[in-house]
Amino acid sequence: FNFLGPLTNPAGASRQLLGVSDRRYQETIAEALVGLGGERALVVSAEDGMDEIAISGPTRVVELADGRTVEWFTDPEELGVEAVSAERIAGGSPEENATVVRAVLDGAAGPARDIVVVNAGAAILASGAAADLLDGVGKARQAIDSGAARELLDRLIQITSSLSAG
Repeated sequence: FNFLGPLTNPAGASRQLLGVSDRRYQETIAEALVGLGGERALVVSAEDGMDEIAISGPTRVVELADGRTVEWFTDPEELGVEAVSAERIAGGSPEENATVVRAVLDGAAGPARDIVVVNAGAAILASGAAADLLDGVGKARQAIDSGAARELLDRLIQITSSLSAG
């Protein structure tokens, strides 16, 4: 189901960032996206098994663009973030995670912000709004630093609260 969910997305997303914990499936998923009419996608798998772009070490990317797939690698240093162990960014309870997210969006520096900006940067690249991953990371930083990302979160909270109250 971790693989089928993103592939059978009812929203029909043609541009995606997909994380895969087992890199043996990256090409299969990327080729499935080609067959489903995907325009652009990054299928990522970190060397340490994380299903996202890691800040703990190298990440393998299988990129779909123009109906073809291409493999490339990235690492924290080339993205301008410090490499740290996966334990330093381990999640906690929902309440603890919400506190971390709010702190990141309020400008707190550190590993939590770094993992957010590299993965948001990858999503920005997949959307077509960045020339390359480093440009996407820069745009993610700018969205946080300008307060735009926090404003979007606040709007999402307001909308979902009003829908659940109605």
